[in-house]
Amino acid sequence: MIIIKTEKYFQIVLFVLMLTAFLPVVFNRLPAYIGSHHLWAIVWGISLLFLKPKVFVQKLMLLVSIYALFLWFMFEFTWENMDKWNAIFLWDELYAIAVGCSVITYFHVSKDYKGLAKLIKYTFLFFIITAVLTLIASIIDPMFFRIMFQISTEGIKANYLSNKLGAAGYGYILGYTALLPLLIYLFKNNYLIEGRKTILLFIIILFLFVIVRVQLFTNIMFSIAFLWLALVSVENRTRTLVILSMFFIVLAFIPNSVYVNILNYLSDSFSNLNELSFKLKEFSVYVETGGEVSEQNAVAGRADRYPMLFEVFPKKPIFGCYFFSDITGNGYKVEAAHLYWMNKLTVSGLSGFLLFFLIIIFFLKNEIKNINKGYRYYFILSCLVVLLYGLFKNIIGRETWYVFFVIIPGICYLPLLNKNKENKIIKDE
Repeated sequence: MIIIKTEKYFQIVLFVLMLTAFLPVVFNRLPAYIGSHHLWAIVWGISLLFLKPKVFVQKLMLLVSIYALFLWFMFEFTWENMDKWNAIFLWDELYAIAVGCSVITYFHVSKDYKGLAKLIKYTFLFFIITAVLTLIASIIDPMFFRIMFQISTEGIKANYLSNKLGAAGYGYILGYTALLPLLIYLFKNNYLIEGRKTILLFIIILFLFVIVRVQLFTNIMFSIAFLWLALVSVENRTRTLVILSMFFIVLAFIPNSVYVNILNYLSDSFSNLNELSFKLKEFSVYVETGGEVSEQNAVAGRADRYPMLFEVFPKKPIFGCYFFSDITGNGYKVEAAHLYWMNKLTVSGLSGFLLFFLIIIFFLKNEIKNINKGYRYYFILSCLVVLLYGLFKNIIGRETWYVFFVIIPGICYLPLLNKNKENKIIKDE
C-alpha cells in the first residue's frame, strides 16, 4: 500500500492546479474530467478543508470570506438588476483571488517553503513553454491575439490557432509583464539560484518579445517603464529618487513635437504589427492635439470612459450604481468596465471597493514583512504592475491573480532549492 505524506500530496495537487492554469498546451488536450482547472480547484479546496482547515481561519482568508459574504448579500438583496458582464466578472474574480490567497496562506501555515520554491520552479517552466508557443502563434498570424475573441470567421480561426498551440491569454500576458522586474532581480542576483545570466537574459527577452508580438500597447508601455525602474539601483534610495525626479522634470519640458515624432517613427518601424502601429499613431495624434480629438481616437475613446463613470458614481457612492436600481444602473454603461479600478468603485461602491482593497493591503503588508529588504523593491514593482494596470485597462484572468498572490511572493524562496545556499533564504532575521 502506497502512503503519501500530506505535504507531498499537497505538492502534487498544487502542481496540477498550476499546470491547468499556466500550461494550456497540455490541459487543452486532456479529457475534461482531468484537465479542468475547476475540478482541481475543488480538489484543492476540499483537501484544505479536511487536511489543513487552519488555512481558512487565517486573517487573509477571513477577509476573502467577508468579501464573498458581502457579494452574496448584495446580489441576493440589492444588485438584482446588475448587468450580466459585471455579475459574472465579480464572481470569477473572487474565485481566482480565493484560490490564490488560499495557496499562499497554505504555505505560510505549513511552512513548506521549499515546496513553494519547487512549485515556482515548475510554473516558470510553464511560463517559458507557453511564451514560446505564443510567439509561434503570433508568427503564424500576427493578429491572432487581437481577434480571437471576435464573433467572426477570423476570430474562430484565431481562437482555434490559440487553443491548438496552447498560446497565452490576456491574464497570462499581464503576468509576463509583472514578472519582468523579478527577472531583473534574479539576473542581478543570479548566485542565489545558481542560474546563468545568459539563461535569465534569454527569458527576459522572450517575455518581452511575446508582449510586443501580441500587440497590447499598455502592456508594452508598462514593460518598458517597470524594466527601467527595476534596472535602477536601490542601494541609495535618496539618489535614486533625485534621479527619477530630474528625469520626469526633463520629460515635462520636452516639446510635444518631439514625442509626436518619436511615436510616428515607432509607428512606421512596427508597420508589420498592424495593431501596435495603429495604437502608436493614434497616441501621437492624441499627444499632438492635446487630447482634443474625437472619441473615435483609440486613446481618447478610453480616456472618455472616466468621465462616463464619474457621472454615475456620485448617484450611489456607498453600495454601487446597481443598489436597488433598475437595469439602467443609474446610467451605467458596460463599455466603461475596461477601466478596472474606477469600474469596481462605481459598480460595487465604496463599501465593496474597500472590502476588496483590504485583501490587497493585508496581503502586501504580510508578504513585505516576510521578505528581505533586497527583494522588497522588486516585489513592490511587480505588484504595482498589476495594480496600476487597472487604472488604464481591466485586470482579468485567473493567471494574473495567481501570479500576484502566489508567484510574485513565492520567487523569494527559490534559493531554498540551491543546496549550497540554503542559508540565503530571502527573509530577514
